[in-house]
Amino acid sequence: MSNFSGRGGRKLLTLMLSVGALLASMLTMGASPAAAYGTCSVQLPSKLTVDAPFKRFVGRLAPDCYESGTDYAAWDVEHDYYGPDDIFIFDSGETSSDWAFYDWGNLGSYTIRPSGAWDYDYNDVSQNTVTTSVRLGSRLSMTSSRSGRYVTLRATATRYKPSASGFRAWGGRPVSVYTRTSSTAPWKYLRTRTTDKYGKIATRIDQRYVRDYQARLGNTAAVWGKTASTRR
Repeated sequence: MSNFSGRGGRKLLTLMLSVGALLASMLTMGASPAAAYGTCSVQLPSKLTVDAPFKRFVGRLAPDCYESGTDYAAWDVEHDYYGPDDIFIFDSGETSSDWAFYDWGNLGSYTIRPSGAWDYDYNDVSQNTVTTSVRLGSRLSMTSSRSGRYVTLRATATRYKPSASGFRAWGGRPVSVYTRTSSTAPWKYLRTRTTDKYGKIATRIDQRYVRDYQARLGNTAAVWGKTASTRR
């Protein structure tokens, strides 16, 4: 058993068991499927952000796993295009498991699929399926200053760049500016400016009264957007 010691060994053993289970199911296709005893669900945010060279995305068991007396559960992590990536394993008594992700990994949509679960009496337990999206992180800051009736708004956008292992200026990106009269009023669109090579924008507003202002940096296929606010 020493060949399967440690978490890496348990993952390998689980993959071998999954293959064995698939072969067994092919041999017994004519038999009636076994009834599942209860349910067990894994919980994972629908949006995951890469903002460091290495991340641990944590999956957690929902209360229904405890209620079903689940002793073991596993879910495969699969990229919707590139296929298998990792596996969440919850041994007896564990309520969290991590998915190791490096910043050179595949961004995009992932599906977390059932890989097997059973209770303390070895009865099968039903599992859920979860989808999530992995993208790079961004940052957006906003400042304001006043000169008489004019307010100058400035914003700076950066994004995580894997090749630099850190955040760098995000040039050429549209940043939309909004305003509102109070914290309960709706936001009203003002204008859009494109960041320069330093990731910066600046715009001047003719407004003698104090207002809230917000800058919005939209999502892209690879990067999550951000918002930032100021009051002047």
